[in-house]
Amino acid sequence: MTIPHHPLLMPEILVIIANTCFPEWHTDISLLGDELTITTPESHNDLLACLLVCKAWNAIFSPVLYHTYARQQTIDVVSHATLTRHAHLVRAFVCDHTEMRSDDSILPYHDIQFPNLDQLVLLDRREITRPLEEVVMTHVPNPTRLQRFQWRRMAFKKLEIPEPAIQTLLTFDHLKELGLFGWTLLDDRFPQILANIRNTLTTLTVSRLHGFDELPRDLVLRKLKVLNLHFAWAQSEALVQLPRVCPALEEVHLIVDTLFDGDVLAKSLAHNCPALKTLTYCEEYSMEFERGCFIDNHEYAALVASPQHLEFVRLGLPGLTEVMANALASQADSLVHLNLRMCQGQALDAKQMLKILTACRQLKHVELQDVNGTAKSVIEPLVAEPWACTGLKTLVINGYNQVESFPQPEPSTRRGRGTVKDREEEISQLFYLDQGWYLDPNDCWMSGTEYDSEVKRRLMVHLAPFQLERLQLAEVEFHRKEIIKLVDRDWEQEVDESTDED
Repeated sequence: MTIPHHPLLMPEILVIIANTCFPEWHTDISLLGDELTITTPESHNDLLACLLVCKAWNAIFSPVLYHTYARQQTIDVVSHATLTRHAHLVRAFVCDHTEMRSDDSILPYHDIQFPNLDQLVLLDRREITRPLEEVVMTHVPNPTRLQRFQWRRMAFKKLEIPEPAIQTLLTFDHLKELGLFGWTLLDDRFPQILANIRNTLTTLTVSRLHGFDELPRDLVLRKLKVLNLHFAWAQSEALVQLPRVCPALEEVHLIVDTLFDGDVLAKSLAHNCPALKTLTYCEEYSMEFERGCFIDNHEYAALVASPQHLEFVRLGLPGLTEVMANALASQADSLVHLNLRMCQGQALDAKQMLKILTACRQLKHVELQDVNGTAKSVIEPLVAEPWACTGLKTLVINGYNQVESFPQPEPSTRRGRGTVKDREEEISQLFYLDQGWYLDPNDCWMSGTEYDSEVKRRLMVHLAPFQLERLQLAEVEFHRKEIIKLVDRDWEQEVDESTDED
């Protein structure tokens, strides 16, 4: 390898320069949810302009521009000759067959090889549009170089992965990330694929995977740290056994679209994953679970209490029950980041939340979303006792009503089909302002309703001893200097009032 004469022309330095000039330029390929998400920046034209300045700038910014090739990106408009010339710069390739198209021959990439590819993403609709072995033979000259691979079907109908594709998968023997969505793997094929990459795999994502009943006892994924499980319709029940073969597991992310055995998963995490630090639970919605899919309350709490040293927790909850509050409080010695979101219209039980705040000493970031109560019912009980988390840095409380009651439109005197329409027209006249809901935004200072400013003041006074850096209440953010200013002002007023009384 030839070393550049000037140190600033080293490839690693050029990438740092490009990322510094365009810090927002980042392509994120996410496949855990229902749809493929490819996040790209808005400064595409600026980046193209940089390539035309001079040879040095072209060398700096070309690797950033051509890093990811996907039809969802603006880069897809490049010609076949241009893409061929820059194929060595492509690191991630998204082969999307979800749209109705007969073949890839009309696309610029149809016969181009990407010699330095380390991420491959295949998206199919119902059937396999283009065999995996053909894609790899055409575009991936060095399969052992691949580090990340995702293959997804956008359908619920069961379909087995063909044997040639299995053999191709087994050539990816250096994968660090693997994602399989909506496939049938009969017999021991799935354990065989995992065993082939047991010494390199660090992230595993599975969704609607079925066809196998259990995992072999001798399978151990020693380096797996992140496990993404999407519990959906028609999947293998053996997926809950996966933590049993992951002794180094640090993160578990659950997307739940159907019920699963929470007790088995909790016991598996407790007995086999001593290093687990992160747990997230995101409910999905369907015709069966219109208000979100949640496992039994006691199973849910056991799942939260099962790890030994949780540091990051993000949960959707159908209400904060005493059982769940006790489970979260059991992580008092290690819990640092807590994010709770109330679902199904349930209001946050502030007394149970206070139990968590008075127990968890290590908490630094607390976010409470969609708390579905009033300022008095949510915030006032929280300041009833001193909190144990004196090192708290961030507190977010959103989704509460800033007034005690909403103005009720007068009931319609009409009957029949016109009643619903009239009701909708009356509700549509409500406007949201910082102080609450009002029939007319011009009447906000004349409505006579009770605002939440007094409750906010009490909370800020309660937080005065903390080193809080960010406070957000009902979508309004307060930062450290502003919090100190407001608290000092209220304290001075109290001192003045006491002096006048003397």
